[in-house]
Amino acid sequence: RDLIKRYIMQKQRGSQKGDGVSEDDINELKQDVSSFRFELLEILRNNGMKTPNINQAKPTSKKLRY
Repeated sequence: RDLIKRYIMQKQRGSQKGDGVSEDDINELKQDVSSFRFELLEILRNNGMKTPNINQAKPTSKKLRY
C-alpha cells in the first residue's frame, strides 16, 4: 500500500507538468505489485522456505460496505 501511495504522490507532483494519475495507472500498478508478490512467493518456495498457500482465501480486514 505504501508503494502505491508513493507512486500516486510522485505522479501528482508530476501533474504540474501536465502528467496526471489515471485509473488505468493505478490498476497497472496494482497488477504489477500482485505479480511481484506471486513471483516472490514462488522463488521463496523453490528455495525451501515455508510460504502461505496462495490458493486459500485470505481473511480480509476491510469492512463490508452496504
